[in-house]
Amino acid sequence: MTPSIVDSMAGQHEVLDARLIATAHHLDAGAMAAAGAALVELAAGLRQHIEVEEAHLFPAFEALPHADLAIAVEMRTQHRNLEQLVAAMRAALDRRDRSTALHAKAALHAALGRHDDDEEAICAALDRGLDAGARAQLIAQLGR
Repeated sequence: MTPSIVDSMAGQHEVLDARLIATAHHLDAGAMAAAGAALVELAAGLRQHIEVEEAHLFPAFEALPHADLAIAVEMRTQHRNLEQLVAAMRAALDRRDRSTALHAKAALHAALGRHDDDEEAICAALDRGLDAGARAQLIAQLGR
């Protein structure tokens, strides 16, 4: 069976989820320095994931004959929002403002959930719309 794009991206989400959980765990425990270090890892992974989506996933989706282009536009907007939430959390941690960091964490968690749902819809459309060779090529690009 040909690998799916949904499964390929789910692997990236597992890594990001683990980094978010680590950040949240430290923040919830009041370990601000450890939360900050974990957030650096989360931010780097999220940045790489966003770059992969914008460079490969979205263009492939937008090339599908019946793609709902509004979803890709919305997801790009979500990316900017995610980046702003990470920056807000970073600023709060730098100020040692745990309350604001906790609010940013909750907002980031919710925003990532919405983003993951939209991404899964795009990936499912690509799994349906691409032949096995094109799917394999895209999966290789997404794994970089």
